[in-house]
Amino acid sequence: MYSGLDENEANQMQALLLSNNINVSKENEKAGGISINVDKNDFVKAISILNNHGLPRKKHVNIEAIFPPSQLVSSPTQEHAKINYIKEQNVERLLSKIPGVIDCSIVLNINKEGDVPSSASVLIISSPEINLAPTINQIKSLVKNSIDDLKMENISVVIKNTAG
Repeated sequence: MYSGLDENEANQMQALLLSNNINVSKENEKAGGISINVDKNDFVKAISILNNHGLPRKKHVNIEAIFPPSQLVSSPTQEHAKINYIKEQNVERLLSKIPGVIDCSIVLNINKEGDVPSSASVLIISSPEINLAPTINQIKSLVKNSIDDLKMENISVVIKNTAG
């Protein structure tokens, strides 16, 4: 069903499926990682349950895959892109730890020149069991405090839950 999982994620997926009365097996793979499998009669239900809970989590692309460290000199534009990318990934990881967040994406527009204010756009996909709307100001504050020179009024947050 799924392979290449780390221990923590495999355990989360196994626990979720078991709590929904789906038998699941977990095996260590020769190449490393863990695989989980369910009976073919439970496959569709298992996929639906896991998807509704954002499992397995998306893997973040490694910065070295985008900007190889073997490159001797990088342009100021590349350096700015690297820094932006790292900041986006850090904020996404932080937001994904909020209970009820299934997936999230952030786009930063960091303007070093100062002629246009920096901004952030946040999209959060949430579980239908948890209403994150009351936490929008906390989410904005978390983003603001994670990024230098970002003002609350320049942060937009959209929350969509998987039920609708």
